[in-house]
Amino acid sequence: MSRIYEHEMIEQLPDKLLRLLSIGRLTFSKDEVPSLLGMSHSAFEDASQRAINRGRLLRPRRGFYVIVPPQEMAYGAPPAAQVIDDLMRYEGAPYYVGLLKAAELHGAAHQAVMAFQVVSTKRMPSIPYGRGVIDFFYNGTMPPDELIERRQTAAGFFSLSSAALTAADLLRYPRASGSIDAAASVIGDLAEQIESAAIASLRGVVPTPTLQRLGYILEQVGAAELANDVDKAIAGDGRRIELDTFVATPQGGPEALDDRWKVVVRRPLELDGDSQEFSPRMG
Repeated sequence: MSRIYEHEMIEQLPDKLLRLLSIGRLTFSKDEVPSLLGMSHSAFEDASQRAINRGRLLRPRRGFYVIVPPQEMAYGAPPAAQVIDDLMRYEGAPYYVGLLKAAELHGAAHQAVMAFQVVSTKRMPSIPYGRGVIDFFYNGTMPPDELIERRQTAAGFFSLSSAALTAADLLRYPRASGSIDAAASVIGDLAEQIESAAIASLRGVVPTPTLQRLGYILEQVGAAELANDVDKAIAGDGRRIELDTFVATPQGGPEALDDRWKVVVRRPLELDGDSQEFSPRMG
C-alpha cells in the first residue's frame, strides 16, 4: 500500500467512524478493522491515535475500541451501559452490572454513581472511561439467571443484578460502597423492589455470613417479611460474625450479639441522606 493511499485512509477515519455509528455500531475490535474500515492495521494504528487524541475514539482495552458519538464528546464517552456487553464479550467473560451502579439503575441510589461497577468471573483492573471509570469486582461463579436482568439501551442490551442480588453484593463487596451505613441506606431503598422468591435463590450463591448481615439490615429497615425469607434461606446455618466488616470502620469497643442473626453489633446503623438511626435489636 502506498504512503499516499495510507495517508488518505488516515484522513478518512473520522468519516468511517461516523458511518459505523449510523448503522448502530459503537464498538469494534482490532481484528475487525480491515473488514469494517477497509484499512490496514498499520494505517489504522496511526489514524486511531489521532482519533483518540481528538476525543473521537477510546481504547479501554488493548485491541478494543469505542467510538465517541459527537453528542457524547463533552462526556468523553458514550454511556458505559451501551458498550459493556460488547466489552465483556470481547474479554470472553460473563458479567453483570452490579453494586451501587445497579442500585442507581433500580432507582435506589442516594446520589449519582461515578464508577460503573461490574461483577465478572474474570479478574480485571479498573478501566478509565470518559470522565469516570469502569470498576471490576471478581466472583468465580455467576449467579443463576433468575437473579440477573437484561436491560435495553439505545445500542443494545446489558446484564444487571436483580434488586435482591444487588443488596447482597453491597455487603459482600465492602469497597463498593465504602461503609456499612451507606450500604444499609441503599438496601433500605432497594427493599421494596426485592422479590421474596429471589431471596431463596441467593442461598448457595451468596456466602451465609453475607446473608446474615443482609437479614439483620432488612429487619432494621423495616422489611420484616424479607428478613423472614432470609432467615428461612439460612436455615440455622449461621455462626457468630461481625456485622461491620468495612475497612473504614474501626473495630473494638462494646459489643452486643443479635441472637437471631448471630451478628456482633457495636453501634446503631445510621442511614446516609437523612441521618435516621435504627437501633439494633438485641437478643
